[in-house]
Amino acid sequence: MTLEYRRQKTIRIGNAELEYWQAFREIGRLVYREGEKEFEFDTEWFGGRMFRRNWLWVSLPAHCESLASTVHLALCLAGIPNTVTIDVPSSPWRAEEREAALRDFTEWMTRRNYRVLVTRTGSFGCKMHLKRRGLRLSRTKPSADEILARGKWAARAFEALHTSDSKETVLYISEGANHAHCLVSLEW
Repeated sequence: MTLEYRRQKTIRIGNAELEYWQAFREIGRLVYREGEKEFEFDTEWFGGRMFRRNWLWVSLPAHCESLASTVHLALCLAGIPNTVTIDVPSSPWRAEEREAALRDFTEWMTRRNYRVLVTRTGSFGCKMHLKRRGLRLSRTKPSADEILARGKWAARAFEALHTSDSKETVLYISEGANHAHCLVSLEW
């Protein structure tokens, strides 16, 4: 079965151009172009809660890790909540590394007016809630560096909470994306 894709958005970041194409409700494709290079990545919409926005999951092949930051930034600037992963197994963490990463993440997010709440559900399950403090009207628009740093820190915290083996590594999680794997979830 072949899918008919329709172009939804075109986003330019520096010399790169990112096009978002959608086949039907859940299935999409990103086309990345920079000069002569062109890459296509399959995407999938997740979510489905009544009052929450859905978010886009982008899975990059292992040789395209360098494109992850550009893809994440372009989608964030277009207002599309997203999670960018790479098809490489996540590396194991020691318990001290996990605790240090979560502590550093909590301090970093607290300095940026976020409240971080980690709830343990059983021996393996964990849920992290991130909530912005302050009025929505008084927030300044984040810079590109801030968007990338926030996505990278959130992905690192998710990887620190995630104890089981995974076939992919989470590189970026944007605000609004509620990423989950096995018994671990992160909600903005």
